[in-house]
Order: sequence, then structure tokens, then C-alpha cells
Amino acid sequence: MRILALIIGCWFLSSCGSGDARQTAVLAESTAPAAPEADNEPPVPPAPVKQPGLKEACLFSQMAYCTDPQAQLDQFLPGWKLVWHPARTTSNHSFIASDGRQYVVAIRGSLMEISWNAIDNWIYQDLNVVEQDDWTYSDVQGARIAQGTARGLANVLQSTDTATGQKLLEFLLQNRKNNEPVLFTGHSLGGNLAAVIASRFYTETKEAGQAVDVLNVISFASPAAGNSAFARDFDNKFPHALRVEAQGDIVAKFPCASRVAELGKLYGKQPSASQIKVGYKNMTVSLSTVFETMSSALSLLELKNGMSSFTQTCGKGMLIEMKPSGKNMLNDVQSWFAEAGYQHGVAQYATALHVPVVECK
Repeated sequence: MRILALIIGCWFLSSCGSGDARQTAVLAESTAPAAPEADNEPPVPPAPVKQPGLKEACLFSQMAYCTDPQAQLDQFLPGWKLVWHPARTTSNHSFIASDGRQYVVAIRGSLMEISWNAIDNWIYQDLNVVEQDDWTYSDVQGARIAQGTARGLANVLQSTDTATGQKLLEFLLQNRKNNEPVLFTGHSLGGNLAAVIASRFYTETKEAGQAVDVLNVISFASPAAGNSAFARDFDNKFPHALRVEAQGDIVAKFPCASRVAELGKLYGKQPSASQIKVGYKNMTVSLSTVFETMSSALSLLELKNGMSSFTQTCGKGMLIEMKPSGKNMLNDVQSWFAEAGYQHGVAQYATALHVPVVECK
């Protein structure tokens, strides 16, 4: 695990300085109350509520990185207002927005800076995969999530709204009186947490007798949250969920052991992991060999700790091709991880999906 921390740490530091696929049949419809009927006339068909799709989810996921997203909502999504926002921003920032007919829960990804909140994101959440916690909000037996994911989940669910003092799920359950649609979204760690929060909310919503068929999840660049049982339960709950992954994004392949082995094949010849040497003095190996070793170590760790293999939700997800930065062409560790950071960036996802890039003000 020291090798794992070293490799991801190198990527994190280099990134601080740089800025069966499921198609988007995500626009499930729910109905608004019907208009009063006139005498002897057929009822007026209810007006459909068009739920946010891929473009809107990408905008919301970017806005989650802003400490006060209302200005960005006004600019890119007029009519949407913040209805729940924490009084104090923790290492896991989130918000709820509504247009009066539906809700969106957006969760920020890992911070790309040097701060205590960023350390909590990376060390105690993203890299905290050596143990798994039982996931009781599942209809599939044996569901478990990464211990780091559980920590991030607790941070989000313990946050309270500035105006109402309510916690996130408490607010949704009490204010969703007419079975309004709810979309959960986020980038990177935010997408990881969106999956587990949505899964728990689904279970609690069903127990409360509210509609669950209008709940959905769209995530970007998210690492796997749990094991295969968790993934099966999630896919059963959210058949229209969408997980967007850039082919060159290393974070979206973590911590699935079989997919970590693929990292050495990314980015072609420049930078080439097979040509990059890492180590000390004369004791060096290629970076691609490090990833293969890391994959084996994760598999052994799962066996040793009695864990089941981490598995992504939504199968292979929606894979997108992202253009290389064109800046990181040297065959050295710094260039390789700089390119990895670029391929993972939320702005690059927005550009690849032809969505406006949101800048926090």
C-alpha cells in the first residue's frame, strides 16, 4: 500500500498545478397534477416534467466545486435555486437545487489543492480501500462499500442546511411531498458518494411509501464505491443510471484490481508507462510494472481482509474519448501523472461532452 500511496500522491501533486455503454435514455418522465376537468370534457393530459439529463448533470457536478453555487445556477440554469446548502463547508461539499418541480443533489469531488480538506479527501476517503464496511441499504445480500466511501458519506449526511438546520436526507424526505424526481450527481469522489447516498435514499424513500421510479444517478469520473453485491443492488435500483468515464481517466478505474492493471497501457507512446522507470538508484522498474504489481496487491489485500472485489456500477459505463493535453509528452513520471490529472479534470469532461465549462466566482 505504500507503493499505492506514492503513485497516487505523485499524481495528486502534479495535478495541483494543472487546471456495454448506457446511452442517455435518462429523461424519465413524471407527471404534474392534472388541471381541473371541465363538465363533459375529457381530462387534460398531465404536463410531463423533463428531468435533468447528461448536460445538466455535468453543469451541476461542476457547480459543486463552487462554495456558493447560486451565481452559477443563475448563469447556466435560470430558474433553479439553492434550497439546501450547508452552513459550514466540510471536506465534502454538497447542495440541493430545485426548479420548483424536482430536485438535484450535487456533491463535490476531491479537492485538487494542498489543504487539510484535500488530505481528508485523498488519504482518508479515496485511498481508504483496505477495508470494507457492510452496506445495509441493499436488497442484495453481502453488499459492502469502501471504508473511505463510508467516511465521506458520513460527512455529507451530517452536514446541516443554513436556513432549516435539516440534514440532507431529512430535508428531501420531508419536502418531497408530491413524489418529485430527484437526481444525484457528482464528479470523481462526488460521483462515488452520489451512488451510495442515492442507494440509501432509495431504500428510505421506499420504506416511506414514496415513489422511487423517478430517482436517478448520473456521475462522472467516479471510482468504484463498493463490491459486486453493492453494484448489482445499485443497478437494480437505478436502471437508467449513467456513469461517464473517460478512457484515459485513471481514477475511474480505481480501486478495481483488474482495471488498475490497465493503467500501464494508457496514453500510447508519449508519455508511455512502459518506458518510464521508477525506483531508487539501480533498482528500477517500469511504471507499467508498478501498476501490474499494484493490481496484484489489491487482489491479495481483498483475499487477506476477507473482502470481495470492488466492482463499478453501470457495467462499463458510458466511455468517452478525451483528446490528450498535448503538453505532457516526456516519458517521465511527472508528465505521465500530469496527463492523468488532465484526463480526470471536470472541465475536460465538460469540454468532451460539449457542455459549458463552469468557473466559480
